[in-house]
Amino acid sequence: MPAATLGSAIAVKKAVEKLVEDIYDLGKGELGKQLSRWRAKAAIDGAYKKLKHIRNIKTIWQVEKAVDIAKFYYPSRVLVDQKPVVVNDLADLPSHGNLIIEGTVGQGKSIFFRYLASRELVRGQVIPLFVELRRIRDGQSLTDHLRDELASLGLETDEDTLNFLAQHGKLTLFLDGFDEVPETRRANLVSDVEHFSRRHEKTRVLISSRPNSGVTASALFRVFHLAPLAGDDYEGVVHCLAHSEALSTQVVEGVRRIGASVISLLTTPLMVALLMIRYKVEHSIPENTVAFYDGLFLLLLQRHDKLKAGYVRPRASGLSDASLQDTFDALCYLSRKADAGTFTLGELHELTKQSLHAVQVNGDAATALQDITTITCLVLEEGGECRFIHRSVQEYHAAHFIKGRPDDIARRFYEAMPARWQAWRHELTFLATIDRYRFLEWFFIPDCLAALNLQRDDVSMNWHANRESALLLLGSLRVVLSGDPTATFARMAWPPALNRWCLLGPDRVAFERWCMHLHMAMTDPVVTKLRHLFPPTAEGKPEDAEPRTCFTVQDLMGHGLLEAHIRESVDGLFRPIHQELLSAIETVHRIEETKAMFQF
Repeated sequence: MPAATLGSAIAVKKAVEKLVEDIYDLGKGELGKQLSRWRAKAAIDGAYKKLKHIRNIKTIWQVEKAVDIAKFYYPSRVLVDQKPVVVNDLADLPSHGNLIIEGTVGQGKSIFFRYLASRELVRGQVIPLFVELRRIRDGQSLTDHLRDELASLGLETDEDTLNFLAQHGKLTLFLDGFDEVPETRRANLVSDVEHFSRRHEKTRVLISSRPNSGVTASALFRVFHLAPLAGDDYEGVVHCLAHSEALSTQVVEGVRRIGASVISLLTTPLMVALLMIRYKVEHSIPENTVAFYDGLFLLLLQRHDKLKAGYVRPRASGLSDASLQDTFDALCYLSRKADAGTFTLGELHELTKQSLHAVQVNGDAATALQDITTITCLVLEEGGECRFIHRSVQEYHAAHFIKGRPDDIARRFYEAMPARWQAWRHELTFLATIDRYRFLEWFFIPDCLAALNLQRDDVSMNWHANRESALLLLGSLRVVLSGDPTATFARMAWPPALNRWCLLGPDRVAFERWCMHLHMAMTDPVVTKLRHLFPPTAEGKPEDAEPRTCFTVQDLMGHGLLEAHIRESVDGLFRPIHQELLSAIETVHRIEETKAMFQF
């Protein structure tokens, strides 16, 4: 399934020249002075180089130099009515308006946007602005940042020029990585984007993000999801990355030998790339999700030594492999705690100094950082800005740092997670495997107990014995009479622990199914009886009172309305949590029995 061509250098340059000329002809009457400077040959050359730079990127597979995505891109697909549709151009997307493209870890959201922006550049009809949202400075507005982006293309832009380009539909914005914006700044950014979109309806805006970042609530954007790799898709990604028929064949045959257990993990381009890194250096196939990341730092640290017999790459820091990994783990944790994905060199140096102190390694921050950046390339430095090669690497090693902490420190982390789960959800996913006992004992089990309104001693093997506690917990959940089934039951009183289950666990679909079930049970006779039992009130004349539209589950249960429906639907929503809780308690019990074997 080949991707559409991104054009030769000559074709792209001609497209830029045509685009600049078209913009000049359109705006010379209003903005002739500003636009005439952009027509100069040197300015066009600069704009071409900057725009073409969209295509060049360092990836976890090619960490040491930037590579043109045309050399390794595997076509992305978007789910439309639950069916994957190949997208080679913006025109292939299922809507011509503003879009949010959601994708999980490693699905290639950024590369997909870079590819689409590059395709727009080949067409030569609009300026495709690829904006990494994490680069917007604290206090900087979206429009100010867009002006900076245009200035980097040689078009010094005041507000009038930006408005002119946007109002005439000469811009397409690819706003990448909303989930990488610090949470404290997301609300303002959404407001900025919505204001820009309302003001400039001819300018198309696309946003990429991981799920549950908060941006999908905007009514101005339709949301679509990237489709996971399925079946033998992974083979296509391997062929695109390998650039060697021999390596490609070896990797594919190795995966086939192990079979479905590994193929089921290869659902994102990132997982395929991690597989190939390990295979190229060690000729091994990882067999679970954690194994794809486990040892990656040491693998990259030693890859030159392993690939060249007798060669040992010199270390500027003089630190051992273990000390460098401990430092990197701490660096990932401290940067995640600071909610930072990009840094200045000075900021990264300070974080490295703190990391060395945290793991009690006696070393120099500057040289330790030099080894991390130049040997592993897991932290990249470009133009004074530093970032991790992939956010999931930062998240895994932050989790690995927690795993290595003593019990009293790790317990404080886990007990803080009920209030911080959204920011640390990916680390928690890793910790569920690599630090299973402490994850279950100090986070998962207490979380399940809170979701079920139970104390640990009250948990029964029989779900029905615990159902009343769950029903009691839902007593204050508000029931809103609405035409929208999924909006019928508002989350205004939804218990926080259950919120996490609805968004993370087994899962939001269960919540929506529960809402739909009870919505269908809210027949006209039930609504009529509710309004009779709870008549409207008003300070003025009774006839001015509005019919009551909000009730609680307790209102329904207390008057014998829908009792059977509520109990049946609660079974469907809560029973899976109860089963997970029982399984977790049993796992903890078995681990504790094993620990007892080593007590003397």
